Amino acid sequence: MYSEGLTNKQDTSAITINETFESIEISSKSPGLGDISDICKKNTIYVELTIGFVTIFKAAMGTGILFSPKAFANSGYVSGTFLIIFYWFINVISIFTLLKCTNNMNYSYSEIATVAMGIPGRIMADLAITTTEISFTIVYISFITDNIQDIIAGIYNCLNDYMNYKPALITFIQLVLYIPLLCIDGVQSLGLIMILANICLIIGILSIIIYSSIELSNNILNGKSHLIPLYTNPNNAAGFIGIAAFLWVCAPVVLSYYNSLETLKSKLLFKWVYLFSIFLVLIFTLIFTFISTFAYGTNIFSPIILNLPFTIPAIIVKLLYILSVVFSLPLLLFPVKEIVKNYIIYILRHFNNKTLKPLNNYNIEVSSSISTIDFDKDENRLTLTNSNTNNLTILDKLKKVLLNCSIKMNKSTNNKVKSIEDNNKRIVHIFSSLIMILVSIFCTTMGYSFRNSLTNLVNIVGGVFCVPLNTILPSLFYLFIFKNKLNLGVVVFHSLIILIGILTSIHVIWYSIMNWNVTSENMCNLINSNKTIYF
Repeated sequence: MYSEGLTNKQDTSAITINETFESIEISSKSPGLGDISDICKKNTIYVELTIGFVTIFKAAMGTGILFSPKAFANSGYVSGTFLIIFYWFINVISIFTLLKCTNNMNYSYSEIATVAMGIPGRIMADLAITTTEISFTIVYISFITDNIQDIIAGIYNCLNDYMNYKPALITFIQLVLYIPLLCIDGVQSLGLIMILANICLIIGILSIIIYSSIELSNNILNGKSHLIPLYTNPNNAAGFIGIAAFLWVCAPVVLSYYNSLETLKSKLLFKWVYLFSIFLVLIFTLIFTFISTFAYGTNIFSPIILNLPFTIPAIIVKLLYILSVVFSLPLLLFPVKEIVKNYIIYILRHFNNKTLKPLNNYNIEVSSSISTIDFDKDENRLTLTNSNTNNLTILDKLKKVLLNCSIKMNKSTNNKVKSIEDNNKRIVHIFSSLIMILVSIFCTTMGYSFRNSLTNLVNIVGGVFCVPLNTILPSLFYLFIFKNKLNLGVVVFHSLIILIGILTSIHVIWYSIMNWNVTSENMCNLINSNKTIYF
């Protein structure tokens, strides 16, 4: 059984540190060195957990939050609050379910799927991760195009010639940046870009809150208020379900960081850190959504960043947020590249096993021919000296020749294997880069196609792609892995989670198809329609 085979990995680095400090303490008889060891370990744990807190907060606090105010206003603030909290709760359950599945064995999301359902499970998990990341990329490319068009229109005072300015050029020119970054091997190479993306994201979100707060304060001082309903009909609420699910997708990130922790104590504490971090994200999301919704009311856009005025500071904020999304896009597709690499490596291994098999068989035959020779046990006959090589018998010379042949063949085979491995690395890099170039072109094309249906796109991405990855599959894997050790109540509970996920996806697909619209939302439309806008 899977659970019986899992054992806790020991922290070898911690053991080495402890042994070092213990030996120093014994040899020197100096008090306090053991305390220093404890302090070092505690500091290491605190650093790991602090980084984990920031990682979770950043993973959950993405661009999806910008789409929540408009959907919140349409669904009603009671319905919207309930949906945000409900899918937050489902997400937390799913994360802890995944952590139970890995059971301190440092299994990745795809490895958990393999343990649960074999190769079909692995393919299912890889497909879920790939489609989710690609769908996020499409959303972000559409988001970038809309916001750049909005900035251009604002700079030129909403003149008709600059409304929806050259969307194809703005969209496809992004490939100039994405393609080189996606051809880089190793996400570590993008460390500086990750830092810049995070800084721009923080500045952008905080600036939006400041602008929304100013707008809300002005409305209150002027005696103006926007009427937001408590709740609306189920159809409007359905438009928020996918976005609510879109908000909390961070399962692979949480699992990856959890597996990177070395000690059992760190893993245990990280669960509480995750819970605290994701709870703060929930509170922040609700505050952000309430302030933004009541600040702009029915004039709110999706994403809300389009509500920022056409002033120099606001345009700078928009540009910073665009940069954060641009820098994040290659990071979104790196998990897809790793999955592609794994499948290419699998194909190459299958091919190389057939290629190397004749070489291995030849070496075996040479070795076998040597072993079948009847070695003379007389040590004098096997002694080789520089002064008298004539003492070698014909049998000795034959054995020497065969041994030399075997050594040369082994060296030749090793060189051949090394050459094949080097070629494989080049092949993996070239083919994975080519595939990612095609993926980036596909994402850019789809982003261009859906640029005027961004709200619908976010909703359907949340329901169709995020829900399976973050809700359905974790419970499904858990039921398969621990199927012989679960009581009826646990089975019913996780089956209910799976059912909720399936119904969510169906409902979102139905709503999105029935209410699909193609509109270009921006401040210029409000200005040209002579609606009052409060800055």
